[in-house]
Amino acid sequence: MAMNRWLAAPALALVLAACGGGSGGGSAAVVVPTGVRAGSASSGSDLTLANAGSFAGVMARAVMSGADDSVPGVSGTRESPQSRTMIAALSHAHWTTLLAITSRTMVSGREQSQATSPPVALPCLSGSGSITVNDADNNQKLSAGDSASIVFNACVLEAGLPAVTGSISFTVNAIELDANEEPSALDASMTLGGFAESGFGSLSGAFRIWFKEETPTSTRQRVSYLAASLIEQAQTLTYDFDVYGVFGSAGGTFDLNGSIVIGGNTYAMSTPTLFSNAPGALPNVGALVLRDATGDQVILRARSATTFDLEFQAAGAATPTVVSPGLLWNSYKL
Repeated sequence: MAMNRWLAAPALALVLAACGGGSGGGSAAVVVPTGVRAGSASSGSDLTLANAGSFAGVMARAVMSGADDSVPGVSGTRESPQSRTMIAALSHAHWTTLLAITSRTMVSGREQSQATSPPVALPCLSGSGSITVNDADNNQKLSAGDSASIVFNACVLEAGLPAVTGSISFTVNAIELDANEEPSALDASMTLGGFAESGFGSLSGAFRIWFKEETPTSTRQRVSYLAASLIEQAQTLTYDFDVYGVFGSAGGTFDLNGSIVIGGNTYAMSTPTLFSNAPGALPNVGALVLRDATGDQVILRARSATTFDLEFQAAGAATPTVVSPGLLWNSYKL
């Protein structure tokens, strides 16, 4: 699910708790890494012409989420709020909202001198939740080392949405603020703990995110998954890869590189051709490759904003074999 849905109500709680605001702060310049992470495959991984089709869903959802400027498997590619599991879309806009409010509440509702604020209750329709902010250097400014944590306990934030349980925490590594003292660039470490919507899967593990607004209409960002565990359609996946791209009013280009664990086996993942998509559309250009230990490959190749092909290429083969042409992106939304 998109982060803004789950941060909107917590943000409101912080605003209501505020009785003042701190001036903006900053830290070292944010640098978005551009290097490509090389993935590796385990000895048990095995891609064949016969099983290639079974990887279509995992690969398609990873690509669609990249196009959504969010997290694979947990993004706005889902059809309705009730079918969207977990939060964790790491769109820079959503982080900007959270961090700006965190900054304004560094000194709010706090009479004691310690850096950590008292927990602020979330306005849950049922269940409960809270936010705790830690101004690590106690300078009443948003800066490197500051952190926040959000805890949900069967919390329903909006009517019609499933209850959410679990935790989100983040620490600012570096940040840049604009003239309005809102984040224009961020480097942050994030952890999700057993984060789940009732009736769906869960997401746990560590991430690191970067974003930097390079122009008024263009943002460079990167999400690094550090062995994060996702349960998707009763299947456990482990993400250990990066999503890196540039997104803006003209659309986006991005790639995915690293490793992913599917069915207990690790596969290398790479993007030999950058994905490209128009605003609000799915990619019509690009390819994602899944590789096993012997060099066999399953390839997802975007053909249009509505379709993609799935191919298999045996190690040493000159050309791939098309396994399933013209698959619909929409068929693989959760």
